Amino acid sequence: MSEKIHSYEYLQDYRFEWWNQDFIDLLAKRLNLSCVTTIADIGIGLGHWSRLLLPYVSTPLHFVGVDIESFWLEKVQESFSIIQKEVNFSELRFIKDDAHNLSLTSDTFDLVTCQTLLMHCYDPKKVLAEMKRIAKPGGIILAVEPVNLLNRLEFSSVLNVLSVEDQTSLFRFWSYFHHGLRTKQKGDHNIGCYLPGLFKEVGLERITAYQNDRVCYSVSNNSTSVDEILMEYIKPETAEMIIAGGGNEQIIAEGLKAAKILAEHIVAQVNSDNYYSTGFLNTLVFIGFKPASLTKV
Repeated sequence: MSEKIHSYEYLQDYRFEWWNQDFIDLLAKRLNLSCVTTIADIGIGLGHWSRLLLPYVSTPLHFVGVDIESFWLEKVQESFSIIQKEVNFSELRFIKDDAHNLSLTSDTFDLVTCQTLLMHCYDPKKVLAEMKRIAKPGGIILAVEPVNLLNRLEFSSVLNVLSVEDQTSLFRFWSYFHHGLRTKQKGDHNIGCYLPGLFKEVGLERITAYQNDRVCYSVSNNSTSVDEILMEYIKPETAEMIIAGGGNEQIIAEGLKAAKILAEHIVAQVNSDNYYSTGFLNTLVFIGFKPASLTKV
């Protein structure tokens, strides 16, 4: 199932742990979410992102969740069946739709949002244009996206014991991987580096970016294994993308060798209750506003 359903292994409840609560509180205040009564969540998955925002918006709430996968639409309805008892919805519906060509009506929503959707889209600019189209004049476009190259690097207590050569091998390994994704038009997992530019290109205003301040400071209390850590490295599609990105078997071999050394160090430190990570989750929040209607003089 994990091979057929997009992001199946990644849409888990640990996504709620990506955020500090006071960060979400501040974001809601900055966006004045208490005035929001209509929301479209594009690429909703299990609704982890919009479910964090619901306590701050006004009710009765008109909410539409969009996903291209029927599997997620079925699952998210199960999740919202519980929320429906806590939130007063004037309308709650979920539709199967392609984010590049939304069937939703123009100028409808106070807030149009997505989390880790644009990174997977073959034309994220077109998706943003669609999100802008369905937003009301003056409406908010809110996107959460990563810089996954940074997320792949090990900013932790292991950094002091991993050689410069091994660190470089890991960087090359993932750099070619991400270039391969772009080459094969399978998205851009580093889209957070340039998303404000796309916001500007589609005509959004008052563009702002905020760095998620959550830190995964320690996993010493969690069991882990070398095999678990190496899972992303040894997937066949990982090697496929590296080759597509201009890499070669040597780069793959050196990366896997360095990854095994890295994993062994992590497991040893975890087992001795001495592993600490102070790296950000490297997710960023991007905000833009659809221009308000021009007033005729």
